Parts: sequence; structure tokens; C-alpha cells
Amino acid sequence: MTNKHVGITSMVLRALLEGQRLNRKDFNNGSLHSWISTIRNQRYIPVESIETSDRTFDYFMLSEEIERYINPVLREQQRKEMREHIFGRRQQQAKKKLEQTSVAIQTDKTKACNEIVSEEVAASELTGGGSDE
Repeated sequence: MTNKHVGITSMVLRALLEGQRLNRKDFNNGSLHSWISTIRNQRYIPVESIETSDRTFDYFMLSEEIERYINPVLREQQRKEMREHIFGRRQQQAKKKLEQTSVAIQTDKTKACNEIVSEEVAASELTGGGSDE
């Protein structure tokens, strides 16, 4: 992460802590999502998002989360909760990806078996008998 990215991420966090609602159009580009992801997934700070009518997102922090962030004791609790949430979500995504991969591998094995069986049937038809004769 570059110093520029860190600086902009800090600026975005400051705006969120001031209760501002941010949209990528406010920054004339699509990088806001990256900065918000850094705040959520690396700094473990809860940021809410709502899809707008133009299919972009408004990002903001709930007032109670801002208050928790400002209090050093509650901030640590907030970070812990958010870290658990993030890691839980990552585990679910990894599990889903693993299941999809497993299904794809099983499907490939089934196709291969079906091809082998159909080749054996074709061979037995050519020889006039089964493959075990």
C-alpha cells in the first residue's frame, strides 16, 4: 500500500467519522470502494453501504459505531467483533469455493467414467461380446 493510498484512506475514514455519506462520484473515480475495503477488511472498522438508484454505493458509518470508535476501550471491542466477522465471512467464501471446486471435479470424474463406459460398450459391440469374455 502506497503512502498516497494510506493518506487517502485516512482522509476517507475521517470523513466517515464526521458522519459524512460518501459516494465514488464525490471522488471522480471508482477508488472509493478500495479505500472502504481497506477500512473494513484491514483496519476492521464497520462501514455500511447502500446501493443508490444509479447503481453506485453510498458509504457511511452508523452513529453508534462512530461513538464506539471514538472510545478507546470500545474501539478495541469493535475491532475484535469486526475481525471475527471478516474472518467468518472469508471462511464461508473459502468453503463455498472449495465446495464448488469439489462439485466441478466430481462432475469431471463422472463425465470421464461415462466416456470410458461408452467406449467399452462400443468396443464390445465391435468384438461381438462383453469386455469380460
